[in-house]
Amino acid sequence: GVLSARGECRTLDAGADGYVRGEGAGLLVLKPLSRVDPSDRVYAVIRGSAVNHNGRNEWIMAPSIEAQTDVIRQACSRGGVEAASLDYVELHGSAFLKGDAAEALAISEALEGSRSGPCRLGAISNNLGYLGAAAGIAQLIKVCLSLYHRTLPPTIHVDSPHPTLAFDELGLQIQSSLEAWPDRGAGVPACAGVVSTSLGGSNAFVVMES
Repeated sequence: GVLSARGECRTLDAGADGYVRGEGAGLLVLKPLSRVDPSDRVYAVIRGSAVNHNGRNEWIMAPSIEAQTDVIRQACSRGGVEAASLDYVELHGSAFLKGDAAEALAISEALEGSRSGPCRLGAISNNLGYLGAAAGIAQLIKVCLSLYHRTLPPTIHVDSPHPTLAFDELGLQIQSSLEAWPDRGAGVPACAGVVSTSLGGSNAFVVMES
C-alpha cells in the first residue's frame, strides 16, 4: 500500500496516495570555508545538521512530529541559526497524507517566533519520484541550486492543498510557482532547511545558507 495507484508523488496534495519509485545518484563536493579559494564556485554553505530517531512508535514507518521538531531545533542550534529565519524547507516528501502533515506540523512548531512572511515548502520527490538512498542528496542538490540562483522552483502535482493543514495559521506556504528568493534585507543570507526521514524511523535535518 505504499506505492501510488495513480503513478505520481503528490506531496502536500489532498490526493496524495503514496510514492512512485525513482532511480538516481548525486554527489556533493564539501570544503571547509577556510579552504575556499576565490576561484571556487560555492553553491551553498552548510551551517548545521542533526539526526535523531522516532523511538517507540505505533509502527516502524509512522512519523513522529515531536522527533522531527526536535531534530530541526537541534540542527538550527548547532548552526547558530534561528529556526524562524528559514525561508524555505525542502520536504522528504513521503506523499502520504499522514507523513506530509507530520513534516509540515513539525516545521511550523520549530519555527515559533516572529517572521516577516511564510516559510515556503516544496518536494523534489514530486518531480523525480522517491529515490530511496539517493533521496536526500537530490533534495540537497535542489536546495544548493535554489540558493545559488536565488530562485524558488514550483512544486508540481499539488492541485488541492492538504486537507488537514491550515497553512496560513501554521505560517507555511506551498511553493507553487517559480519565484525569486525572498529578500530579507542587505547582508542577510538566504536560509533553507532540508528534511530527510527513513523507513527505519530516523530523521535528519540540514540547515543551509547562500
